[in-house]
Amino acid sequence: MIRSAIDTRVQIEPRTWLVRAVFGEDVLPFFIEREIGFFDGDGDLIVVVAGAAFAPRSLGGFDYILEKSLVLDRAAEGAVIVTAPDWELFDHTVITLTNTAHIINEQFDQRMAIRALQAQLNGGAQ
Repeated sequence: MIRSAIDTRVQIEPRTWLVRAVFGEDVLPFFIEREIGFFDGDGDLIVVVAGAAFAPRSLGGFDYILEKSLVLDRAAEGAVIVTAPDWELFDHTVITLTNTAHIINEQFDQRMAIRALQAQLNGGAQ
């Protein structure tokens, strides 16, 4: 068994955290067949990722980045806090995508307004 701390995290819903952990290239090679577990600060297992949704993988000899959404729906809201640095790249990406969506929406609205004006001008010239 190998353990790695969560490197970065972001809370995406009241009971859901997106976490990222890096297993460095210095890890001795081994194959994960069945499951990955997440442990709390006391060392108690709190989340298991297993089953058909879990794809077996190899670790060791290269940096392996694990990104996983932890849904803690059995815990009361605010009862679990993942202690790790904020995932700044995730936040930046969300802000960038949100801003891009606003720009595209505004461009669409402007295009529709221009078409309406063109239709008025063409209708008035006939």
